[in-house]
Amino acid sequence: MERLDIRQPRTFGYQIGDKFARVLTLQLRKPYRLVVAALPAQGKLSQWLVIEAPQLVQQEVGAATLYEIRLTYQIVNIHPELQDIAVPHHYLRYSDGHTTGQALIPATRVGVSVVHKASGGEFQPDHPPWSLRFPYVRPILFGCLFLSALLGVASLHWGFPLLTQPRPFTQACRRLRHLRQTGDDSTREALLIIHQAFNATAGRTVFADALAEFFAAHGRFAPLRQPITEFFLRSRQVFYGGLAESQAPQYSRAELAVFAQRCSDFERGLG
Repeated sequence: MERLDIRQPRTFGYQIGDKFARVLTLQLRKPYRLVVAALPAQGKLSQWLVIEAPQLVQQEVGAATLYEIRLTYQIVNIHPELQDIAVPHHYLRYSDGHTTGQALIPATRVGVSVVHKASGGEFQPDHPPWSLRFPYVRPILFGCLFLSALLGVASLHWGFPLLTQPRPFTQACRRLRHLRQTGDDSTREALLIIHQAFNATAGRTVFADALAEFFAAHGRFAPLRQPITEFFLRSRQVFYGGLAESQAPQYSRAELAVFAQRCSDFERGLG
C-alpha cells in the first residue's frame, strides 16, 4: 500500500434521515488490487445507522492503481438522550493473488439531535384523552394488555426480532450460523462479527485496554469478564500479533459459537 487518505464526515449537526459520507483514497502498487468483495455490504450497521452500497472509482497511475471509495451512511433512529452515535471501523483488504493485507478505517462519532420546535411558535397542545363510553372496551383493553405481556415474555426467551429492539449478540449468533451453513470457515470473519456485536452494544469501538469502561457501562456482562477479556486478548494476537492465521492461537468455530451464545443470553437477561 502506497497511500491511504480518509476524509471523515462532519462530526456534528445531524438529525434523523440525514446522510453523510466517508471518502477513502487508496493507492496500491501493482500487482496488488483492492478486494472489492470485502467492502462493507449495504445494510443495517446498528439500531441508529445504515450504510448504502459503496461507490468505487479506480484508475491506473503508472505502476500503481488509485481507488476512490465512497461510503454513504444514513441515520435511521435517534433517542432524545443520545448526543452522538458511533460510526464503526472498516477494513480495506487488498491482495496480489498470493498474499493479502488490510488497512484499518478507524471508527468515528457524529453528533445528533432530535428535531427542535420551530422558532416563534409552540407545539400543538395535548388533547385530553377520550372517555370510554362502551362497556366492552375495558375487557378488550385488558385482553390486549395480557396478550402484550405474553408476547414480551416470549420475546425475552426466544428473541422475536419484530417484537424487540435488535440485540447485537443475538444477531451475531445468527450471522455465525449463516457462516457455518455457507461453509465459510474463516476465523477472522467470525471474530469480526463478534467484535461488531461488542461495538454495537457499546455504541463505539471497544478495545481490549478499555474493557473496564465497557463493564462499567454494561454491568449485565460482568459475570463474563474473564472469557470476554480472554477473547479480546486472543483476538488481538490474531489481528495484530504478526502471525499468520494458521499460527496464531485459534478459537475453534464451536468455541466462538458458544461464546457468542453466552453473550446473547446475558444480553437478554437469561445468564
